[in-house]
This record gives sequence, C-alpha cells and structure tokens, in this order.
Amino acid sequence: MKKIIVLIITACLIGAAVFVLVTCDGNEEVDLPAKIEQKIVAYRTDLQDSASTLNSTKAIKRYLCNWAESKGIDYETDKYDNIILNVKAGEGYQDAPPTVILCGYDGEHFDNCIDPLSVALYVAKNNEETGKLTVIFTEDMDHNFTGIKNLDKKYFPDNASVF
Repeated sequence: MKKIIVLIITACLIGAAVFVLVTCDGNEEVDLPAKIEQKIVAYRTDLQDSASTLNSTKAIKRYLCNWAESKGIDYETDKYDNIILNVKAGEGYQDAPPTVILCGYDGEHFDNCIDPLSVALYVAKNNEETGKLTVIFTEDMDHNFTGIKNLDKKYFPDNASVF
C-alpha cells in the first residue's frame, strides 16, 4: 500500500512539474520529459548515495536545509520538523496563483521517501514561469502526520494549488 501511495504521489508531482515547468526558447525543440527525468534521476542518485546517513529526522532536516542553502533557496523550519522552502514567482508571474507542494519524509524508512523527495527538490530548483512556490517537507515517521497536522495555515493561501 505504501509503495502505491508513493507511486501515485510521484506521478502527480511529475505531472505537476511538467505542467508548471514547460519551457522552450522558440527556436529549438526541447525534449522536456527527458530533461525532467534526467534531473530527477540525478536527485534520486544523490539521495540514494546519501541514504545511509539520512536515517533520522535530524539528518534529513540538516540535508534539506543545506541543500536549500546551497541552491540559494529561502527556507525556514518549525518546531515540528517541517522544512518550508519559499521560491519566488518567475519574472512576469508575480500575480499568478501560488502553488504549495507537500512532501513527507521518514528517517526510519528513508528508501520509501527517495522518489517523492527527488521530484520535490527538482520542482523547487526549476521553478520557472509560475507564481510563488512553497515546497514543504514534513516529517512523517510511521505515518503519524505530526508535521503536517501542525503546519501553520499561513502556508496555504486561499487561491493556492496544493499538491
């Protein structure tokens, strides 16, 4: 059941990424699905290579915060181990509706989190031609939903699309 949920979430996030991030320069055809897949595979490989050290909430939280910092992405954390990435709207898209992406993580079952984390990291780093994007990584050890239950409502504007 967990694998099915992970696959459904991953498929939804990939679909959202394709929808949100469709770009080409007008002169050259871009194989966008191949480009997205290549980048997501790179994130997945990095996470798999780091998996042996990402075995606790603290380690995953540190990894995600360091990743955001290294990419120049504004982030914040809360006392419930949520990591909230704030990505500005693309140029000319300041009035577009915001998007919120939720992605759970579990230090005890990190292998189950690699695919959704890969997609969420890709979307955060490659946000183009969209309104404000918020990517929230929420601790979900043993599906207790502590992190998501305690998220501040300020992260969910009325007109936001939530994935």
